[in-house]
Formats: sequence, structure tokens, C-alpha cells
Amino acid sequence: MKPTLGLTGVTINAMALIAPGAFLWTTYQSQAAPGSAINMWFAVLVATAIAMLTAIAYSSLSRRYHEGGTGSSYYYAEAAVLQQEEHRHFKYARLARFVVGWASHLYYWIYPGVMVAFMGLVLTYIIQSFVPSFGAAWQEVLVCIVFAAVVGTISYIGVQGSTLTNIVINVIQIVALLVLSIMAIIYRLQHPGIQYLHPSALSVICKLQNWVS
Repeated sequence: MKPTLGLTGVTINAMALIAPGAFLWTTYQSQAAPGSAINMWFAVLVATAIAMLTAIAYSSLSRRYHEGGTGSSYYYAEAAVLQQEEHRHFKYARLARFVVGWASHLYYWIYPGVMVAFMGLVLTYIIQSFVPSFGAAWQEVLVCIVFAAVVGTISYIGVQGSTLTNIVINVIQIVALLVLSIMAIIYRLQHPGIQYLHPSALSVICKLQNWVS
């Protein structure tokens, strides 16, 4: 295998993970208990730090083990055990590879299920704003099925389609994120009198420092 990942590929892979969270966390305030949404900023900071450290670790391992390829996670787990000086540790190499490999695989089964369940609740909440009687158990299940089918169809088109199809999907996501961000900033500037939890962006950092100390 030859390394061919460029800026376009990195963007597509990054948006696959960034876009769902970027859209979903905006609903945290309406779903959380009064006043608790302020705690999400520390979680965002910790998650960002973990993501950066993970990227550094993976880049270092990739430079050391070029043969890792697409099976990098479980390959690194096996290599870490085989690098031990004492041979008695070698018998755990295959076990480490098996556990890490299956954990990584099952994550991609669990995460979609959690996201579908969450979106089922959010969409039901939105629909109830227009149809108050909506919200029976079978209706929520139906929303989840429709949402999963729509997302699955888009994913299938992205996998089976050309690179251009994936680029178009990512452009739509990026534009939507930019529009949402611009609308939020404009709303904040036009409504200075609203009592926000944080009066400014700097207060978020100060709050984090006080919490850590």
C-alpha cells in the first residue's frame, strides 16, 4: 500500500466524525437540565485534548510501523506486546490484537445505534413543537427507522459513488456548519441584552481555569 491521503481525503474523513457532533451538541442546551449546559465546554476542551494526543500517538506509530496499513489499531497493539524484552509476554500479542481489533469494530456498530436513538428523540421533540399529540412509542420508533434509512442511503451513495459524490456531500456539510455558525454569531451580536451563561468567549476560558484550580 502507498500513502495517498491528501487534503481532500483528510477533509472527508474528518467531516465524517466532526459533522454529527457539531450539529448535535447545539441541541444540548434544550435537552439538559437548567444551568447544566455550561459544563459542556469543559467536556469539549477535554475531548479536543484527547483527539490531539491521539493524533500525535498515531502519527508517531505510523512513522515507526509503516506496514501497519489499514489495520493500524490492532497491529500497533500486537507490536507493542512483541516489543517487550521478556519473551513470556509474547503469548499475549495475539490476544491484544484480537481485543483491540474487535473493540474498534464494535464501536462502529454501537455509535450509529446511539446516534439514531438520539436523533429519534431530537426529531420527535421538534415534531411535537408543531404536532403536540405526536410522541407515541411506535412513532418514535418510526422516526428512528426513517432517519436510519435516510442516513444509510446517503452513506451507501457515498461508498458506491465517485469521489465527486463524497466531495459534494462534504461541501454541503461544511457550508451548513458555516451558515449555522454565522447565524449564531449574528444572533448573539443582535441580542446583547439576553442573559447568557457566558458574557464573552474569554469568560469560558476563565470558568475552565477556575474549575480546574
